[in-house]
Amino acid sequence: EGLVKESPNCSFMTMSNHSETGVSEVKALACDRLLATRVESRISGKKVEGVMNRLQVFYPDARDSLDRDSFIPESVQKEREAGGSKKKQSRIGYAATKHDDPEDG
Repeated sequence: EGLVKESPNCSFMTMSNHSETGVSEVKALACDRLLATRVESRISGKKVEGVMNRLQVFYPDARDSLDRDSFIPESVQKEREAGGSKKKQSRIGYAATKHDDPEDG
């Protein structure tokens, strides 16, 4: 127990396989730590550095004092008001998606 207190990467937890108390907490802690180490290893890898060097984030400045809200075309507004919805298709046009009905043909 003394060694566990000194090490920052270790934790001391109690559990019982017989009465199953504390088992889910141990599993959750182990999964969280495993996920954290995997994320850390991905971030510190060479692939991420190559991608991060190519990314640029732009924050546009206001060019005037006009308020520019989102624009929804009239045809879309009419369809929404009518309650109709188009049948969803795949982006390619021939591959079935989970929204496609196989009986429609």
